[in-house]
Amino acid sequence: MCVLRSIHALRRIISISSLNSS
Repeated sequence: MCVLRSIHALRRIISISSLNSS
């Protein structure tokens, strides 16, 4: 189970979305 990998991907997407939202 690559849970950490999934979390990292989600955090990365959230970060990008947050930056784009600004």
